[in-house]
Amino acid sequence: MRCAASDEDLARDPIGAYRAGPGFVWFCPRAELCGFAVWGRLDADQVRRLCRLLEVELEAPIPPHASLVDASRLAGVDPRGFETLAAYVRTHFDDLTRQVKRLALVRPAGVVGAIVAGFYHVLERPYPVEVRSDGAAALSSLGVDDIGFLSELEALVADISGVPPFLLELRGHLDARPGELRPPAAARTLGMSLRSLQRRLAAVGTTFHNERRQSQVRVAQWLLLESDAPVTQVALEVGSTSQQLSGLFRQLVGEPPSEWRRRHQSARSSGGQSGQP
Repeated sequence: MRCAASDEDLARDPIGAYRAGPGFVWFCPRAELCGFAVWGRLDADQVRRLCRLLEVELEAPIPPHASLVDASRLAGVDPRGFETLAAYVRTHFDDLTRQVKRLALVRPAGVVGAIVAGFYHVLERPYPVEVRSDGAAALSSLGVDDIGFLSELEALVADISGVPPFLLELRGHLDARPGELRPPAAARTLGMSLRSLQRRLAAVGTTFHNERRQSQVRVAQWLLLESDAPVTQVALEVGSTSQQLSGLFRQLVGEPPSEWRRRHQSARSSGGQSGQP
């Protein structure tokens, strides 16, 4: 696939192209298949940006097609992001019914996966939806041949995100169970031995301990912004104590959680950046 130079370039010639944004990539490798992959933790602004690209699928030269949504690397979504995506579906319901013959969703693990899969249970579906746990099964449910696409997509996500696919997947599992997942269980979940996991983490300059600590801070940041829960409750949610979480924030963020929350909530209320990790 070629990288579209701009949104306008993509709209002119979308088939065989992709267009990336923060935390996502939209793709159309061939006329019968379009879709997108997402990773990390998406906020409403990112989803709005993605929805603008999705409108490309609704017009010529793209014919009626199957759609693949790969959310397997997703660690979480701002509730407002879900509403933004739901509004897109409701607004374009008739066009989606005409253009998308069937959609397959590759769900992430854990609670996040249950939430993502539940999206189409609370929303009227403009097309049939299949939920699968891996890309190969998702393509098969669409009746689409892989012919090397999934390998290309994996390499593309790694290149855009700057993170190897196995590490994105590990981070998704860690964020789904902050502070709980242990190395042996993580290795089994990823389908590798503990030694292989340790070796691959070392090869990219990190450790399981470091990834777990970063996950606890990442999830805590989201909870601090998206809820009114006190820091003590947030700490419990990420498998920590208030004192331990404060120490992690000071080490990894440079300030305690209460100050981080105050600064980012102030920026949000004044129209600045959302502060999402």
